[in-house]
Amino acid sequence: MQFYLLAVLFFALLVAIFAIQNAVPVDIQFLSWRFPEISLVLVILGSLVTGALFAFILGLFRQASLGRRLRHCQARNRELTDELARIREAALEDTRPLGAAGRDGPAGKGPE
Repeated sequence: MQFYLLAVLFFALLVAIFAIQNAVPVDIQFLSWRFPEISLVLVILGSLVTGALFAFILGLFRQASLGRRLRHCQARNRELTDELARIREAALEDTRPLGAAGRDGPAGKGPE
């Protein structure tokens, strides 16, 4: 987490230095919009913010998808754990020694 924060701060510093060094007015045209004599700093920062918003929105979709997948896997894990417990219980019942009724006849009275 610290590396990520340091990388973001370093990138922000580089963008700030680039923006300060390129603070000249420029004409921007995008599709049918036209922005005459706008500062290049504003264009750079606007592009940076727009890119960050897109990355954030895509990250939200990914987090939601991973959350759904995690809940599904946890539910499946509970199902399999319950099934394993039932199988173990059945296996223990099959391996238990026969009681008095099994060895000596009914109610442990012995052979007649």
